Amino acid sequence: GYYPPVTATKKSFVAWPKVEIVMSKMKTNRGAAKRFRRTGKGGFKRAQSHLNHILTKKKSKRKRQLGLTEQVHEADVKSVKRLLPYS
Repeated sequence: GYYPPVTATKKSFVAWPKVEIVMSKMKTNRGAAKRFRRTGKGGFKRAQSHLNHILTKKKSKRKRQLGLTEQVHEADVKSVKRLLPYS
């Protein structure tokens, strides 16, 4: 691009190009990124626990219902938002 001529009297003074100070980015908690997803209305959904092992003693109905996702409780939404700043 075009740089206008520098008309400074001191040799140490640089008028062009100006450097813009940029804040550092916030880091996403990678463990939370794997566990929570944003919903269409702005909430968060999560998977349920107790469906990884010792499944033979659990009824089929219970295992089927544990496979569904649930909303994160409203008391925990603030914490999840802090862990996922860009979601």
